[in-house]
Amino acid sequence: MLASSFEAAGQRGESDDKDSLLESLKREYLYDNPQKVIDIAGEVMHSSHQNRVRFKAAILISTAYSAERDYMNALEKALDAREIAEKMGGRSFRAQIYNKLGEIYYQLKVYDKAIEFLDRAEKISSENGGNEELQFQLASNYIVKGFIYKDKLNCEIAIGFFNKGIKEYLKLPDFKNTGNISIAAYNKGNCYTLLQEYAEAISSYEYARSIADSIGANSLSAFAQKGLANVYTLQGNYDEAIKLLREAHEISRDVGDLVLDREIYKGLSKNYLALKDRINFKKYNALYLEYQLKVKNAERKSISNSINRIIRSKEIEIEKARTKYYLQLKILIGGSLLLILLTIFLLRRQNKAILSLKKTIEKRSSRHKMTSA
Repeated sequence: MLASSFEAAGQRGESDDKDSLLESLKREYLYDNPQKVIDIAGEVMHSSHQNRVRFKAAILISTAYSAERDYMNALEKALDAREIAEKMGGRSFRAQIYNKLGEIYYQLKVYDKAIEFLDRAEKISSENGGNEELQFQLASNYIVKGFIYKDKLNCEIAIGFFNKGIKEYLKLPDFKNTGNISIAAYNKGNCYTLLQEYAEAISSYEYARSIADSIGANSLSAFAQKGLANVYTLQGNYDEAIKLLREAHEISRDVGDLVLDREIYKGLSKNYLALKDRINFKKYNALYLEYQLKVKNAERKSISNSINRIIRSKEIEIEKARTKYYLQLKILIGGSLLLILLTIFLLRRQNKAILSLKKTIEKRSSRHKMTSA
């Protein structure tokens, strides 16, 4: 009894330590150093014997891959998390993985599949009864649906979903996962910009920036600055736009987000061109084109790596199947040989029994003849 109690306490301790580590990774490095998250959370996932911890690590790794725009790897890890969730059961785990799969299929532009999983998640999480995790999943669900409608250029509906998502997040204690609030507000700002409702766009971007600054998420803050600068560019306030873009470049210097860097350089070149500053226009236009190439190469590399991983996975499956086939063949041959040997042994024994019986009959027949004579 005592041994079981100590073992349970040890498991709780391990779970608490790893939970704390995963939360720290999510809070401090998810947006600014996703590769670090992938490496450390991967170690946690492989070393833990608890499904709940492994599930949480797999979801975090998937999110980090998405932050790197490596969506095939993100999908692969999400499917790993789904397998773990199916073993555990529980509404919260199912809602979370359906939301995650919906998000990744959105990122892959497979909208029908995305909506299918998001609708499943919404059905589970809408009846949350005050459960914080399910309420969080409902908020996330609304935000991703907002992304989908924004991509489909239906910004009025998208803004409605972003507002619903932010409202649900704000109901949670300490505004759980405020990074998502910043992302939602930034995308709401993009929608208002497309609708040419610039005052609302500025308000959304400033809110996104303030939330990002409050949690030290430099990449999110830089995206908000970039969005705000774009509004000023459209309004003809080029100097203010350049100032914001330079600030965004400075705070995101160590982030390493190629898409963000490309968009900042694109914005700077556009504004310097408007000011007829040909020297700076050439400088930043060259950087924009350079980073455009880097983004394309990174996407190509990501696709190539994903294909190579799929090929390696299939090779492993084939090797396992081949090993299994040869093992089954060996068992079949061995079994057949054993059956043949057993058959020969039985036939010989039967032949000996028949010969012995014949001799017995012959002896009896011989004795019967002698008695008759």
